[in-house]
Amino acid sequence: MSEESESIQSNDHNAEETEKKTVYQQRLDRRQAQTVRPIIAYALLGSMALILILVVFLLPRMVNEDEASTTNQNVDETIAEQLQLDDAVLAQKPIAQALLSELLAKIDELELSGVQIWAQPEWKKINTIQNEGDTAYLKRSYDVAAASYRTAMQLLVDLEVSIPSILQQSLSQGQEAILLENKPLAISNFETALAIDGTNQLAKTGLDRALKLDKVIAFSNQGKQLADEKEWAGSIEAFQAALAIDSNWKPALE
Repeated sequence: MSEESESIQSNDHNAEETEKKTVYQQRLDRRQAQTVRPIIAYALLGSMALILILVVFLLPRMVNEDEASTTNQNVDETIAEQLQLDDAVLAQKPIAQALLSELLAKIDELELSGVQIWAQPEWKKINTIQNEGDTAYLKRSYDVAAASYRTAMQLLVDLEVSIPSILQQSLSQGQEAILLENKPLAISNFETALAIDGTNQLAKTGLDRALKLDKVIAFSNQGKQLADEKEWAGSIEAFQAALAIDSNWKPALE
């Protein structure tokens, strides 16, 4: 056999061995792949289990800690705000005390003017507002108390300013009530005027006339009736009796 033939045979033999190794290697690779796949699967399952444990146990704890931290922070902020609010409210205490002192003095002053008589609705409202302020003060809501006292004081001042006009109005309406022969209305108006100014002479005279109005009207009506009957002497006598009681009685003067 020639060297060339031997070389060819040698190459063929090597090729067969190479082919055999390749097939073997392929089988080995398949077995290795079959072995690796379960390992990877188990590794993935283990990783997923670990993640699940973290989510179930650790994450809620972290969330709770964050919530607790946030809650504590909110509580601290609320307490700080409350302290600031308490300081602001407490600062109103001396103001509320001063306002109450002025309010009580003004009430005493206006009571001398009979405000509780001629301004009953307003007076009742003022008392209600004052009581609300007193209640707030006892509850240490000094800001609310101060606001109530201010409102009550303003209403009192408004009444005080109206006193002169109320006095003149009462005197005028009292005189008109006498002319209208309305005794109750006349008495009410003159009493209001006297409640405002107890020394007012017009109010005193008007009240005296109003109290005697029934008798004056009776004599006046008698005089008119006698005049209609042309009983002149009796008519004059009746009118004179009316003037003796009220010298300003206009029907008798006419």
